[in-house]
Amino acid sequence: MVGEGTIFLYQAYANAGLDPKQMPIASLTTTEAEIAAMGFDVGAGHITAAPYFQRIEGSANNTFVQRFKKRLGADISTNMCAEASYFQLHLFVKALEQANTLDTEVLRSMVLGTSFEAPQGAVRVNPMSGHTDLWTRIGRANREGQFDVVCQSKEPVHADPFLIGYGRATAKAGNV
Repeated sequence: MVGEGTIFLYQAYANAGLDPKQMPIASLTTTEAEIAAMGFDVGAGHITAAPYFQRIEGSANNTFVQRFKKRLGADISTNMCAEASYFQLHLFVKALEQANTLDTEVLRSMVLGTSFEAPQGAVRVNPMSGHTDLWTRIGRANREGQFDVVCQSKEPVHADPFLIGYGRATAKAGNV
């Protein structure tokens, strides 16, 4: 589920009397924005795995959250989508300043291997895949509409968009 459907799913879950303390919904896409839209009481207790939550600690995140709220309002939460847009734009600007051209091949070569101190922590464009090495976190929604981080990686996880680092590409049928 993504977008508006997420809100209806969680509301139906609550209306059915199901308890997220006993059996939470686990998501890769539910953010603080969806929790606010469905109601903090409906979202509380459910789990999301994501690289970013507004409540993570760090000076880069504190600055990001302050600027975000100043621009959009104190009652609006940041989320993984806003944070990804933010750091990706900074990576693009960095490459554009170095390349001084809009040639996409030149820009792509300039961005590979670059890093940025993002709100989630240091991120890096993996030169092997062109995807970003990100932090892994698991958060549980609370009654304030935020996620309490219950687990996180000790360092960014290397991008592996084609799952070759997990042996699936060479696994034989029946051995997976």
